[in-house]
Amino acid sequence: MLTPEIIRILLIVGLAVTGYMMLRAWNDDSEAGKDATTYNDAPLVRNGVAPAQGAALDTADADIPLELGVGGRESRTQSGDIPDARLLVEENVPVVAANSASKNPGTNAAQLVTVTTPRIKMWIDLLGGDVVRVELPQYPVALDTPDRHYVLLDTSATRTYVAQSGLIGEHGPDASGERPFYSTSASSYYVGPDEEETVVLRTEVDGAQIEKHFVFRGDDNLVDVKYVVNNRRDNVFRAGMFAQLKRDGLPPANDETAGLGMQPYVGGAMTTPEESYLKVEFEDLDERPMEPLLMDGGWVAMLQHYFLSAWVAPLDQPIRYSARRNGDGHYIFGFTGPLREVQPGSSGTWEAQFYAGPKDQKRLEEISPNLNLTVDYGFLWWLAVPLFYMLD
Repeated sequence: MLTPEIIRILLIVGLAVTGYMMLRAWNDDSEAGKDATTYNDAPLVRNGVAPAQGAALDTADADIPLELGVGGRESRTQSGDIPDARLLVEENVPVVAANSASKNPGTNAAQLVTVTTPRIKMWIDLLGGDVVRVELPQYPVALDTPDRHYVLLDTSATRTYVAQSGLIGEHGPDASGERPFYSTSASSYYVGPDEEETVVLRTEVDGAQIEKHFVFRGDDNLVDVKYVVNNRRDNVFRAGMFAQLKRDGLPPANDETAGLGMQPYVGGAMTTPEESYLKVEFEDLDERPMEPLLMDGGWVAMLQHYFLSAWVAPLDQPIRYSARRNGDGHYIFGFTGPLREVQPGSSGTWEAQFYAGPKDQKRLEEISPNLNLTVDYGFLWWLAVPLFYMLD
C-alpha cells in the first residue's frame, strides 16, 4: 500500500509530465500552422532602387536642423538613408599615394553582382554598391532541406535588411543622395577554399575615378571593403566614408525560437569607451536618435539569435557612431569616418570591414576588440564563458 506522501509525489510528477506534453503539442500545432519560409531567387530591385527604399535614398531634409553640441553630440531627425556630411570627423588628413593604372570599366548591364564562397553568398547592387542579400551556405534553414540556405540579409517586397556604404562630403559620389551606378567586369564570381578574390566596382564622378573593392576569402565570413579614388581633377578631392546597417523592425524571417521559448535579442549593438558591449534596442530609436559617439576604431552590429552582421572600423582612425530611425520606419546603425583629402594627380583609400555570419566568438574576438561580446551570456557570463572554453 502506497503512503499518501508517495501518492502525492506521483500525482505531482504525472501532472508535470502531462503539462509538458500538452505544451509540446501546442507548440507543434503552432509551428505547423506557420507558412513555409520562401525566398526569391535574388533580391528585388526596381528601376535602380530597391523596394521599400524609395525616398530613403535622399539626404536629410533641408528643413531639419542639425545641431552639434558639446563633444560633437547632436539631436536630430533624418528621413533619408545617407548620413549627413556634418557627421564626418573633421580631421582633414591628407591622403597621398602612388597612382595606380586604371582599368576600363566592364560592360555588365545587370544590376546585381553575386559572389559565392564556401561560407557566404552575397548579392551586391551596382546602384551604390550596397550588400542587399547574404546567404550562409553552411547553415540550412532546416535539417531536412539542406539545399535551402539560411538568408541573413535580404531585400524583398516585405523585408529590408541591407549593408550600405559610400563616400560623402564635398566631393563624395553619395553626398547628393543619388547613389552612383557602378560597372564591373563580371556579374558573378566564385571564390574557392583557401582562395582570395577582389571584386572591383568602378565609376567616374567629375573627373575622379572611383573604385569600390570587395575582398573575399574563401574560408571566412569577413569581407574587406575599400574605396580607391584616383583624383584626375585640377583641385583637391574631399570625402569621408560611411558604413551602416539598415533593417526593418520585424522578427527574423526564420524565427529560430519556439512559441513559448525564450525570445532572443533582435536589435543593434556597438562598443564604446564606457561600455564594452552596448545594446541599442529599436524601441529606443522610435522617439529620438542616439546621440553620436566619437571614438577610435570600434564596430557596430545588428544582432539576432545565432547570427549577426557588423561593420568594423579601422583601429587607428577617429570614428563617429550613430543610430536612428529614418522616415520609412527602418532602423539604421552605422558610422562615419574622417574627412580626408586627395591631392590632384594622386590616389587615396578609405576602408572598413563587413562581417555577416554566425556568432563564432573565437573568430569575432580576432576581428575586433569586444566583438565577441555579441555572444551574450547574460548575468551568468562569469560561469558560461569558462564553461564554453572548457567544453570546446
